[in-house]
Parts: sequence; C-alpha cells; structure tokens
Amino acid sequence: MPRQRRRRKKPAPAVQLPELAASRYYPWLADLEKVSAWKIAARLPSLIRTTLAWSWKASRRDTAAALALNTAAALLLPTLISEIWGSSPSLRDLLTAASIPTDAGAGGTDPGFEQQTLM
Repeated sequence: MPRQRRRRKKPAPAVQLPELAASRYYPWLADLEKVSAWKIAARLPSLIRTTLAWSWKASRRDTAAALALNTAAALLLPTLISEIWGSSPSLRDLLTAASIPTDAGAGGTDPGFEQQTLM
C-alpha cells in the first residue's frame, strides 16, 4: 500500500517589519568607502591642531591640565607596569618549568585519581 503524504499547513504570513530609516550619512557613503587609512592619517595633524585651538579658546587651564596629565601618564605608565609585572616569571621561565618532569604519574598515560575513582 503506498504511503500517503501528510498535508502540511500553510506557513504563517511573514511579519511585516518597518523599513529601516536611511542614515543621514547615506549621501556620502560612496565617498567614505573610497577614503584610505593613509588619507585619514595625513589629515590627523591638522585635526589635532584644530582640536587644540578650540579647547585652548574654551579653557586654557583645562587644556594645559589635560595635556600635562596625559603626558605624565604616558611617561609613568611603562615604569608602573614594569614594577607590577617585573617580578613575574618570563616566558623563558615558564617554558623551562613546563619541560621539567613532574611527579610520577602526573601527565603520564596512567589513569589519574579521577579516572581511577570512576572505574
């Protein structure tokens, strides 16, 4: 006797979602795709100069404080990091320790404690 196919229910109609609004930058997307990292890097000095000029006009004291504190942080951070992590083992020490044979049975082919208790 031939097997009969079950009739499937028709799928539910697709949910109608609203279209996404076009970005306000949509007219310039083609231009933005053509801009290279080199062109951006070439404009960076003038952008920094403009930013410093605007911030200097807004508040000289805040601009000077921000520049001084950021420069101090950039100079002191490598020293601080080397003090914190200077005493930690180097990669050479870790590789040497990994190559030293460990206690009998550790890392070997014999079943470990967990495997022995499960057997």
